[in-house]
Amino acid sequence: MKTLQVLWKQNRFLNLLYILVCIGFFSLIYVLIINLNHANIESKTARNFEGKNIYQISDNLMGERESDFFLEDRGYNLLFNFSKSLSTYSGLIYYSAKLQPMGVENFQGTQQFVPYYKRGQSNLSNKKYTMVLTIQANQNVFELNNLKVHRGRLFKKKRIYV
Repeated sequence: MKTLQVLWKQNRFLNLLYILVCIGFFSLIYVLIINLNHANIESKTARNFEGKNIYQISDNLMGERESDFFLEDRGYNLLFNFSKSLSTYSGLIYYSAKLQPMGVENFQGTQQFVPYYKRGQSNLSNKKYTMVLTIQANQNVFELNNLKVHRGRLFKKKRIYV
């Protein structure tokens, strides 16, 4: 023990440098391990689609065209029927996961659920709503990614009216 005290007193700067290098090295190793685990999760998910064609469906509804499309029930029905036909076709896996902000009345959760691009609150019908980040996902997303609901419940109905 006395030897360590003598060494510490003689080389304080060098010992502090060693300590900082060790902290930096172990921090780097820690971050590397976390990134490898994250990449492992992503690669396991991607294996579900190995050897299959992947298509992304998009539209050109922007601005007024989008507003006009959703003004009538015809637009919602068209999307519902399209989604239903994709999900019933046995030749493909309809995988749908979308990030979607949603207004929650009297939100009591932490700020991690408030998306950075929609901070703040909106007032509808004299009620205060906080925009929180949610994910809309179909059953295939849960099955292929082996997801479980930690708290709460999944929707049971096939069609939900808002």
